[in-house]
Amino acid sequence: MHVSSRSLLVAAAIGSGVTAAGCGGSTSVPPPVAVATAPVILVAGSQRVFSGTDSATHVYASPSPGQSNYTSASTFAGTTTISKSAAGAPAAWDVNSVVNYTITEPAKSGAQTLSTDTDTYENQTFAGKTTTIAQIASKSTTKANDVSAAQAGGGPYTRTSVATTTNAVPVTTVFPLQTGLTTTEPLARTVAETATDLNAGGAPPPSSYVYVTGQSATYGNDGSFSYNPQTRSNGEIRVTTENPNGTASEADKNTSYAQTVGLPTLSGSSYVIPVAITNTSGVKTSYTAADWYPGGSLAPSPLEFKTVAIKGSASSLPSSCSGALAVPNLVEVDTTQTTLNVFGAYSLETQQAFESNGINDCIVRSIVTTNYDIKTGALTETTTESYTQILKSLTSASSVLRK
Repeated sequence: MHVSSRSLLVAAAIGSGVTAAGCGGSTSVPPPVAVATAPVILVAGSQRVFSGTDSATHVYASPSPGQSNYTSASTFAGTTTISKSAAGAPAAWDVNSVVNYTITEPAKSGAQTLSTDTDTYENQTFAGKTTTIAQIASKSTTKANDVSAAQAGGGPYTRTSVATTTNAVPVTTVFPLQTGLTTTEPLARTVAETATDLNAGGAPPPSSYVYVTGQSATYGNDGSFSYNPQTRSNGEIRVTTENPNGTASEADKNTSYAQTVGLPTLSGSSYVIPVAITNTSGVKTSYTAADWYPGGSLAPSPLEFKTVAIKGSASSLPSSCSGALAVPNLVEVDTTQTTLNVFGAYSLETQQAFESNGINDCIVRSIVTTNYDIKTGALTETTTESYTQILKSLTSASSVLRK
């Protein structure tokens, strides 16, 4: 289950104008107010309580009795707390978010999130009437019910992963938000991840079930990435690279397994993608896949792209935000992100966030991911994730204005 790092940006008190009414579709929201000094976004002791729903619908191109379409769903409740970081942390502020999920519709495969505990490390600087929040790094622990592992026997299994992310360039937000501004968010980062998969007795899944136990990843602003290495439960050590132009390779350090993805080339009036796979016995097979990239031609440049658009004052909230705490001076911030992984996946993420000086009153997100067989280019699965988060209560240790 996905929780945006942007939802962790929170603020100080918003004054005495808050009412107890919900923020439904016709709620009137006052326009943003001018501030005399820079707004204080991060205040030690501030806390936000939120809840919401998260669901994913999986539709297979060729469903079968063993692989039928399904929807998984959960409700969640979370608390975000702001504090000064401990000594040695990568930034001055620690924005901690703890979220617990209740599964309402179980998944048929994959892993379904049970809880997340994320520390996002940020700096807060003031200049005249503006405040800049710079997200430097984060560390997140996620526990999930590994449904696929249980199918191998001996379950249920809880998959626990710990990911530490360091941004190559800080991801910044300037307050007050400037209506009409659209920015491209930097994506370059490194991620170090470890994972365990254990049942109640502390035993891992049978050896027939292979899962990732750790990886060191580097991502570029152009969507390129590398996993070097990626370790697996069966002893394999993979090195994977996706280049900015969409060519890619993967190889195992302990076996002869390897695969490559080349540049699309014209075959008659349409493009095809050359793919070569070498199995663990050393047998190499070449394939010519139908071009499944967006537009049916070369891979898009950049391979991954994220924009953040400040739409301006929000006069009302979507009906899906019903029950959110009434917060004045809301501004709508829209995010769009596209990601191509040439090993067989393309995703489009869109998000509406309604916030007041960093306090997210409501977040509505959709992620549509299409998966393809890289040997043929045929569509195999479409997953549509729907996520809604609403603010339920807030407490704060100071006023919204810088003293």
